[in-house]
Amino acid sequence: MTMRRLFVLGAGLALGACELNAAGSAVPDEASAIEVSGQGIGWNGSGASMLISFGATQSEIEELLVADLQNRPATASNEECGAGPMQFSTFDNGLVLNFQDGEFVGWFLDGESPVKTDKGVRTGDPIGSFASAHGAEEMAESTLGIEYYSSAEGIGALAGENPEDARVEALYAGTQCFFR
Repeated sequence: MTMRRLFVLGAGLALGACELNAAGSAVPDEASAIEVSGQGIGWNGSGASMLISFGATQSEIEELLVADLQNRPATASNEECGAGPMQFSTFDNGLVLNFQDGEFVGWFLDGESPVKTDKGVRTGDPIGSFASAHGAEEMAESTLGIEYYSSAEGIGALAGENPEDARVEALYAGTQCFFR
């Protein structure tokens, strides 16, 4: 297990103009691609976009992701997070959603995944691409390795500990269960 997996349990995405309704009935079309941002999780596809913002209920967001990804998430919880007890839903594509009291509060993306940020950055890309696309700055005092964060967009990236070939290993936004 890598050090970043020990430190992080988390998962958000955002995109266009159409938000999930209270009944959770909107479903992304087949040509949609999941994207993450500092506001939540979204789909951007042929002619329409949908955003599920932080604050949505756990059942709303999981229902859409299960329908889209065709798999049920693995679930876990941690009572000792600095932000308080959290629950996590981990999907096969590397996306982890963070919940507190049944409310979507953050996301974390780890490892190889087709999921990208709303600016087109994926895990495996050079950390400089993330910094440039999201206006992020290096967090000099990070205990999680090389870490960049965009205060303006509310999104961060971890790149391990090798500055010579620093590549995005994980992306995150919202409330996390990092042990710093």
